[in-house]
Amino acid sequence: MAKILIADDEEQILDVMKEVLEGAGHEVFGVVNGEEALKVLENWKFDLAFLDVMMPKLNGYQLAAKIHGLPHQPKVIIVTARNFEKDENTIRRIGISAYLPKPFAKKDLLAIVEKLLSIQ
Repeated sequence: MAKILIADDEEQILDVMKEVLEGAGHEVFGVVNGEEALKVLENWKFDLAFLDVMMPKLNGYQLAAKIHGLPHQPKVIIVTARNFEKDENTIRRIGISAYLPKPFAKKDLLAIVEKLLSIQ
């Protein structure tokens, strides 16, 4: 079981991700913007953090960059409908662990979690 943060301003996506991950036995905490996510990450330790790129207050990339300055750094997964190749340099520069394109299948969400949790 992992402790997972999801930051996505689309509440429907957030709810689906929470339901799937909690159904797989994980402890999940969800927020709707990057600023809230940063506050949560500063106070609690998470194994994984799913970050939507397009969020108010702090976007997913800005948030990922700030995470790398925290004492407890979860593995970061970017979730977006944007073209991955367009953002490849940014993703490499800030050390993102994985990318989950929207829309996604539940099996793909679970596969990324399993893969990242198996890497120490």
